[in-house]
Amino acid sequence: MKTIILTGAIFPSCPVRRNDPKERLLDVLCAVQCWISEESLDHIVYCDASGFHIPETIFRSDKFESLSFDASETAREHEKGRAELDALYYVLQNSHYRIDSFFKCTGRLYVKNFSELRQEMYDPRHDARLRHDKTRFWTDTRFFWMKSNCFFENVLPYRSEITCYGGLSIEEVFYRKMKETPEFHQPRFVGYHALTNTLYDEYFSDEIQEKAGEWISKWDVTQNCFYYERN
Repeated sequence: MKTIILTGAIFPSCPVRRNDPKERLLDVLCAVQCWISEESLDHIVYCDASGFHIPETIFRSDKFESLSFDASETAREHEKGRAELDALYYVLQNSHYRIDSFFKCTGRLYVKNFSELRQEMYDPRHDARLRHDKTRFWTDTRFFWMKSNCFFENVLPYRSEITCYGGLSIEEVFYRKMKETPEFHQPRFVGYHALTNTLYDEYFSDEIQEKAGEWISKWDVTQNCFYYERN
């Protein structure tokens, strides 16, 4: 079974330029629609680390699972990367799917060339496939593939090292522990970069944005829920 875990935080607790919750929710809803359309994926799990819950009924797909927990304090006190690591752990511990290995992508993004990368990355001979920047000594954690036991054995034990107070970023931890992992070709991201609010290759189609906009119009931000869910 091929699973992708999407991690995000609709209500960011760390400084990011793309910080409007409605914009961030629009990004996630658009991305999930695209991932659901990937026929080669069996399961899409979105986990929100700010406590926001997206109703699974929105997408009407048995491939989609929505999880949430609140790691806002962790992100504020340490580094958003630690909250991201916690989100992966939360999914692997709480998903109703059995996840032996997983693709991971930032929840607001879609990888346009996923179908080409999938076969290259999904390789049982290895524990993970990541992209490293050896000049900066860090790993791109926006998108990768990893076996679950590799996550528990080689990444999670170093959670406490991820901190903004004289510690490491999640990208640096991944590089130090997984730098010998085989790489794969460049992903083509669709969406906006949260730290710079700049466009990647392209944004989502008008049709996808329109559908996501219809869902957002039913969102009551003060109650943190969707109107029709209360009816």
